[in-house]
Amino acid sequence: MKNMGYFSILRVYARSALFQHVSFRFHMVLSLLNSLIGFAVSFGAILLLFNQTNSINGWSKYELIGLTCLYTALRGLMGLFLLPSLERFVTDVADGEYDHLLLTPIDSFRHTLVRSWNSMAFIDIGIGVFGILFAIVQIKPHLSVLEGLELLICLTSAVFICAHVMIAASTLAFWFKRSGWNWVFQTALSMGQYPVNIYPKWLTFILTWILPIGFITTVPMQVLFDGGGWSLTGISVIIALLSRILAKRLYHLGIRQYMSASG
Repeated sequence: MKNMGYFSILRVYARSALFQHVSFRFHMVLSLLNSLIGFAVSFGAILLLFNQTNSINGWSKYELIGLTCLYTALRGLMGLFLLPSLERFVTDVADGEYDHLLLTPIDSFRHTLVRSWNSMAFIDIGIGVFGILFAIVQIKPHLSVLEGLELLICLTSAVFICAHVMIAASTLAFWFKRSGWNWVFQTALSMGQYPVNIYPKWLTFILTWILPIGFITTVPMQVLFDGGGWSLTGISVIIALLSRILAKRLYHLGIRQYMSASG
Protein backbone atom coordinates (compact mmCIF):
# COMPACT_ATOMS: atom_id res chain seq x y z
CA MET A 1 0.00 0.00 0.00
CA LYS A 2 2.89 2.31 0.72
CA ASN A 3 4.12 2.03 -2.87
CA MET A 4 0.68 2.68 -4.31
CA GLY A 5 0.67 6.26 -3.14
CA TYR A 6 -2.18 8.46 -2.07
CA PHE A 7 -3.63 9.15 -5.52
CA SER A 8 -3.55 5.49 -6.45
CA ILE A 9 -5.60 4.68 -3.36
CA LEU A 10 -8.00 7.49 -4.20
CA ARG A 11 -8.45 6.05 -7.70
CA VAL A 12 -9.14 2.58 -6.29
CA TYR A 13 -11.87 3.91 -3.98
CA ALA A 14 -13.45 5.98 -6.76
CA ARG A 15 -13.45 3.11 -9.25
CA SER A 16 -14.94 0.72 -6.70
CA ALA A 17 -17.78 3.14 -5.93
CA LEU A 18 -18.48 3.72 -9.63
CA PHE A 19 -18.67 -0.01 -10.38
CA GLN A 20 -20.96 -0.49 -7.40
CA HIS A 21 -23.42 2.15 -8.56
CA VAL A 22 -23.32 1.05 -12.20
CA SER A 23 -24.32 -2.42 -11.02
CA PHE A 24 -27.55 -0.97 -9.60
CA ARG A 25 -29.03 0.86 -12.57
CA PHE A 26 -32.40 1.35 -10.94
CA HIS A 27 -30.72 3.25 -8.11
CA MET A 28 -28.90 5.37 -10.70
CA VAL A 29 -32.18 6.29 -12.39
CA LEU A 30 -33.78 7.19 -9.05
CA SER A 31 -30.80 9.36 -8.12
CA LEU A 32 -30.96 11.14 -11.46
CA LEU A 33 -34.70 11.77 -11.13
CA ASN A 34 -34.30 12.97 -7.56
CA SER A 35 -31.60 15.48 -8.56
CA LEU A 36 -33.55 16.71 -11.58
CA ILE A 37 -36.76 17.14 -9.56
CA GLY A 38 -34.90 19.00 -6.81
CA PHE A 39 -33.29 21.34 -9.34
CA ALA A 40 -36.60 21.87 -11.15
CA VAL A 41 -38.30 22.85 -7.88
CA SER A 42 -35.54 25.36 -7.04
CA PHE A 43 -35.52 26.74 -10.58
CA GLY A 44 -39.32 27.01 -10.61
CA ALA A 45 -39.35 28.81 -7.26
CA ILE A 46 -36.92 31.41 -8.62
CA LEU A 47 -39.05 31.97 -11.72
CA LEU A 48 -42.16 32.40 -9.56
CA LEU A 49 -40.39 34.93 -7.34
CA PHE A 50 -39.28 37.00 -10.31
CA ASN A 51 -42.79 37.09 -11.72
CA GLN A 52 -43.49 39.49 -8.85
CA THR A 53 -40.26 41.52 -8.81
CA ASN A 54 -37.21 42.40 -10.89
CA SER A 55 -34.65 41.89 -8.13
CA ILE A 56 -34.29 40.52 -4.61
CA ASN A 57 -31.97 42.60 -2.45
CA GLY A 58 -30.09 43.64 -5.57
CA TRP A 59 -29.89 40.14 -7.07
CA SER A 60 -31.32 39.58 -10.55
CA LYS A 61 -33.01 36.40 -11.75
CA TYR A 62 -29.94 34.99 -13.49
CA GLU A 63 -27.65 35.93 -10.62
CA LEU A 64 -29.88 33.99 -8.24
CA ILE A 65 -29.93 31.04 -10.64
CA GLY A 66 -26.13 31.11 -10.69
CA LEU A 67 -26.01 31.18 -6.90
CA THR A 68 -28.46 28.28 -6.54
CA CYS A 69 -26.49 26.25 -9.09
CA LEU A 70 -23.23 26.96 -7.26
CA TYR A 71 -24.83 25.58 -4.10
CA THR A 72 -25.99 22.51 -6.05
CA ALA A 73 -22.50 21.92 -7.47
CA LEU A 74 -20.85 22.32 -4.06
CA ARG A 75 -23.38 20.00 -2.45
CA GLY A 76 -22.57 17.43 -5.11
CA LEU A 77 -18.82 17.88 -4.71
CA MET A 78 -19.02 17.45 -0.93
CA GLY A 79 -21.33 14.46 -1.36
CA LEU A 80 -19.00 12.79 -3.85
CA PHE A 81 -16.54 11.53 -1.24
CA LEU A 82 -16.14 13.96 1.66
CA LEU A 83 -19.52 13.55 3.39
CA PRO A 84 -19.67 9.73 3.02
CA SER A 85 -16.09 9.49 4.28
CA LEU A 86 -16.76 11.78 7.24
CA GLU A 87 -19.86 9.80 8.20
CA ARG A 88 -17.74 6.64 8.20
CA PHE A 89 -15.06 8.45 10.19
CA VAL A 90 -17.53 9.52 12.91
CA THR A 91 -18.89 5.96 13.15
CA ASP A 92 -15.41 4.42 13.35
CA VAL A 93 -14.35 6.82 16.10
CA ALA A 94 -17.52 6.17 18.09
CA ASP A 95 -17.13 2.39 17.74
CA GLY A 96 -13.42 2.45 18.55
CA GLU A 97 -12.52 1.06 15.13
CA TYR A 98 -10.46 3.97 13.85
CA ASP A 99 -7.18 2.37 14.97
CA HIS A 100 -6.79 0.30 11.81
CA LEU A 101 -6.62 3.42 9.65
CA LEU A 102 -4.07 5.06 11.94
CA LEU A 103 -1.80 2.06 11.35
CA THR A 104 -1.74 2.45 7.56
CA PRO A 105 1.51 3.81 6.08
CA ILE A 106 -0.09 6.86 4.42
CA ASP A 107 -1.31 10.12 5.94
CA SER A 108 -4.36 9.18 8.04
CA PHE A 109 -5.87 12.66 7.67
CA ARG A 110 -6.02 12.47 3.88
CA HIS A 111 -6.93 8.77 3.88
CA THR A 112 -9.90 9.52 6.14
CA LEU A 113 -11.36 11.92 3.58
CA VAL A 114 -11.49 9.58 0.57
CA ARG A 115 -12.51 6.18 1.92
CA SER A 116 -16.17 6.29 0.87
CA TRP A 117 -17.55 7.53 -2.43
CA ASN A 118 -20.98 8.28 -3.86
CA SER A 119 -20.59 8.50 -7.62
CA MET A 120 -24.22 9.63 -7.98
CA ALA A 121 -23.09 13.02 -6.69
CA PHE A 122 -21.69 13.65 -10.18
CA ILE A 123 -25.29 14.35 -11.20
CA ASP A 124 -25.56 17.34 -8.85
CA ILE A 125 -22.11 18.52 -9.90
CA GLY A 126 -23.07 18.37 -13.57
CA ILE A 127 -26.39 20.16 -13.06
CA GLY A 128 -24.74 22.83 -10.94
CA VAL A 129 -21.88 23.51 -13.37
CA PHE A 130 -24.29 23.68 -16.31
CA GLY A 131 -26.48 26.17 -14.41
CA ILE A 132 -23.50 28.37 -13.49
CA LEU A 133 -22.32 28.48 -17.11
CA PHE A 134 -25.86 29.29 -18.23
CA ALA A 135 -26.04 32.21 -15.78
CA ILE A 136 -22.62 33.51 -16.86
CA VAL A 137 -23.63 33.44 -20.54
CA GLN A 138 -26.80 35.39 -19.72
CA ILE A 139 -25.10 38.06 -17.59
CA LYS A 140 -21.43 38.19 -18.56
CA PRO A 141 -20.86 36.44 -21.88
CA HIS A 142 -17.52 38.21 -22.40
CA LEU A 143 -15.69 37.26 -19.21
CA SER A 144 -12.17 38.67 -19.11
CA VAL A 145 -9.14 36.59 -18.17
CA LEU A 146 -8.71 38.60 -14.96
CA GLU A 147 -12.37 38.11 -14.00
CA GLY A 148 -12.07 34.40 -14.74
CA LEU A 149 -8.97 34.14 -12.57
CA GLU A 150 -10.67 35.96 -9.71
CA LEU A 151 -13.69 33.67 -9.98
CA LEU A 152 -11.45 30.58 -10.02
CA ILE A 153 -9.65 31.73 -6.86
CA CYS A 154 -12.97 32.45 -5.11
CA LEU A 155 -14.44 29.08 -6.10
CA THR A 156 -11.32 27.20 -5.01
CA SER A 157 -11.41 29.04 -1.68
CA ALA A 158 -15.12 28.23 -1.34
CA VAL A 159 -14.44 24.50 -1.79
CA PHE A 160 -11.59 24.62 0.74
CA ILE A 161 -13.70 26.50 3.29
CA CYS A 162 -16.70 24.21 2.90
CA ALA A 163 -14.62 21.02 3.08
CA HIS A 164 -12.47 22.01 6.04
CA VAL A 165 -15.32 23.41 8.13
CA MET A 166 -17.10 20.07 7.62
CA ILE A 167 -13.94 18.23 8.61
CA ALA A 168 -13.49 20.41 11.70
CA ALA A 169 -17.10 19.79 12.73
CA SER A 170 -16.70 16.03 12.26
CA THR A 171 -13.52 15.87 14.37
CA LEU A 172 -15.62 16.83 17.37
CA ALA A 173 -16.65 13.16 17.33
CA PHE A 174 -13.37 12.49 19.15
CA TRP A 175 -14.89 14.26 22.17
CA PHE A 176 -18.64 13.86 21.65
CA LYS A 177 -18.65 10.44 19.96
CA ARG A 178 -21.48 9.94 17.50
CA SER A 179 -22.95 13.41 17.75
CA GLY A 180 -20.39 15.31 15.66
CA TRP A 181 -21.54 18.76 14.60
CA ASN A 182 -21.55 18.32 10.86
CA TRP A 183 -25.33 18.48 10.74
CA VAL A 184 -25.23 22.04 12.14
CA PHE A 185 -23.00 23.22 9.32
CA GLN A 186 -24.97 21.31 6.68
CA THR A 187 -28.19 22.94 7.89
CA ALA A 188 -26.55 26.35 7.71
CA LEU A 189 -25.10 25.52 4.29
CA SER A 190 -28.58 24.89 2.92
CA MET A 191 -29.30 28.56 3.62
CA GLY A 192 -26.46 29.40 1.26
CA GLN A 193 -28.53 28.55 -1.81
CA TYR A 194 -29.88 32.08 -1.38
CA PRO A 195 -27.90 35.34 -0.91
CA VAL A 196 -26.95 35.72 2.75
CA ASN A 197 -27.97 39.39 2.67
CA ILE A 198 -31.66 38.49 2.33
CA TYR A 199 -31.68 37.28 5.94
CA PRO A 200 -31.90 39.48 9.08
CA LYS A 201 -28.68 41.38 9.80
CA TRP A 202 -27.77 39.27 12.83
CA LEU A 203 -28.18 36.06 10.81
CA THR A 204 -26.24 37.53 7.87
CA PHE A 205 -23.37 38.27 10.28
CA ILE A 206 -23.38 34.69 11.59
CA LEU A 207 -23.56 33.20 8.08
CA THR A 208 -20.68 35.39 6.93
CA TRP A 209 -18.17 35.57 9.77
CA ILE A 210 -18.95 32.70 12.18
CA LEU A 211 -20.19 29.98 9.84
CA PRO A 212 -18.65 31.36 6.63
CA ILE A 213 -21.49 30.31 4.34
CA GLY A 214 -21.39 33.68 2.61
CA PHE A 215 -17.83 33.09 1.44
CA ILE A 216 -18.81 29.66 0.13
CA THR A 217 -21.73 30.67 -2.09
CA THR A 218 -22.64 34.37 -2.06
CA VAL A 219 -19.17 35.93 -2.38
CA PRO A 220 -18.02 33.98 -5.49
CA MET A 221 -21.18 34.98 -7.36
CA GLN A 222 -20.96 38.54 -6.05
CA VAL A 223 -17.37 38.81 -7.29
CA LEU A 224 -18.37 37.38 -10.67
CA PHE A 225 -21.46 39.44 -11.36
CA ASP A 226 -20.91 42.65 -9.40
CA GLY A 227 -17.12 42.87 -9.34
CA GLY A 228 -16.65 42.56 -5.59
CA GLY A 229 -12.97 43.35 -6.00
CA TRP A 230 -9.79 41.56 -4.98
CA SER A 231 -10.37 42.48 -1.32
CA LEU A 232 -13.20 39.93 -1.05
CA THR A 233 -11.11 37.42 -2.96
CA GLY A 234 -8.20 37.96 -0.57
CA ILE A 235 -10.44 37.51 2.47
CA SER A 236 -11.78 34.27 0.94
CA VAL A 237 -8.25 32.92 0.57
CA ILE A 238 -7.38 33.86 4.16
CA ILE A 239 -10.53 32.16 5.52
CA ALA A 240 -9.75 29.07 3.42
CA LEU A 241 -6.23 28.85 4.88
CA LEU A 242 -7.49 29.41 8.43
CA SER A 243 -10.20 26.76 8.04
CA ARG A 244 -7.59 24.23 6.88
CA ILE A 245 -5.31 25.04 9.81
CA LEU A 246 -8.26 24.71 12.22
CA ALA A 247 -9.39 21.38 10.73
CA LYS A 248 -5.94 19.79 10.86
CA ARG A 249 -5.29 21.13 14.36
CA LEU A 250 -8.56 19.73 15.70
CA TYR A 251 -7.90 16.41 13.96
CA HIS A 252 -4.45 15.97 15.52
CA LEU A 253 -5.73 17.03 18.95
CA GLY A 254 -8.53 14.50 18.54
CA ILE A 255 -6.07 11.75 17.61
CA ARG A 256 -4.25 12.31 20.90
CA GLN A 257 -7.57 12.16 22.74
CA TYR A 258 -8.57 8.98 20.87
CA MET A 259 -5.27 7.16 21.47
CA SER A 260 -5.34 8.12 25.13
CA ALA A 261 -8.91 6.86 25.55
CA SER A 262 -8.15 3.56 23.80
CA GLY A 263 -5.20 2.95 26.03
